[in-house]
Amino acid sequence: RGNTHASMVQSQPDAGEVRKQREAQRRRLMRANQTKKRGGTPEPVAGRKHMDIQTDSYLEELTERTVEFEAETQTDFLLDRPPSPLFMP
Repeated sequence: RGNTHASMVQSQPDAGEVRKQREAQRRRLMRANQTKKRGGTPEPVAGRKHMDIQTDSYLEELTERTVEFEAETQTDFLLDRPPSPLFMP
């Protein structure tokens, strides 16, 4: 209920009209899908050839373990450095 002054009255479309709209939409989608298909790879240039290369990531599990060890070193706090150059303005 309530005020219906500004409301737009829409009639129910008949079944024939709905069928035509759905068929037109289906044709548009099929046409759009056909144009998006890419062609194959072009032929290689003279002197070159195409090769199949694996580009997928793969995981190689290492079964042999290398020997691990820790080592420590320490450097002197004050290192010898060359003499500073004389200031020349």
